[in-house]
Amino acid sequence: MYPGWDQFCILSDYKDILKVRSELMALGFNELAEKTKLNNMGTFTVNHLAVNGFAPVDKTCEYGTIAMPETPGIVWLDRNLGASRRPLAWNDTSEASAGWYWQFNRKQGYKFGTVRKPNTPLPNFINENNDWLVENDPCQELGPGWRLPTPQEIMAIETWSTAKNAFISKLKLHAAGWIYTHYDKLVNRGQWGQFWSNQQSLPEWAWSLGICSSTSRVAVNPKVYGYSIRAVKDI
Repeated sequence: MYPGWDQFCILSDYKDILKVRSELMALGFNELAEKTKLNNMGTFTVNHLAVNGFAPVDKTCEYGTIAMPETPGIVWLDRNLGASRRPLAWNDTSEASAGWYWQFNRKQGYKFGTVRKPNTPLPNFINENNDWLVENDPCQELGPGWRLPTPQEIMAIETWSTAKNAFISKLKLHAAGWIYTHYDKLVNRGQWGQFWSNQQSLPEWAWSLGICSSTSRVAVNPKVYGYSIRAVKDI
């Protein structure tokens, strides 16, 4: 077992998240569905260019958007940033469904097929006292208004208990694995999924969503790891 997953922190600093969830449940999903206009907003095409410093390779992606009743006022990207398609199963091991990976508050994304691209040296330690800076947010590649989700937004949609249930949801989250930086290795593809939020907990740690076959939770993990991103847009 690689380190990281067993180092979760209790969400004591996010009691407001639990309050938001209670309020959302009290409103009822019918009212929320009306407020968030759950109709799909259609697809859009993005020409990712490596020269811009966010994408690891040149690639054209067609994305869609998903509105979730638990998070009124935003829509979610329908797949991982950089993915060619939505996953086919919760344990899909394909690079096409995985998309790209980022270290916390780092502009450069990484593609991991048989080898990592780009193959420039990875920072193996991040210690900086700030959240994900706007200028480093790779979600801006999608256009105006796109950004990383907050821990509160992730907590609101995390109503499932396992990766299997996360995949059944409208978002179709799956176990794309993550980059274990100290060995410069992609681990747990098809077993675990990790998704960054935009907020740190401590200078070396930040909030993320983790899913696997037996559990799902929002917790803190080392900023230096390479995780997936599921972007959101304010509407």
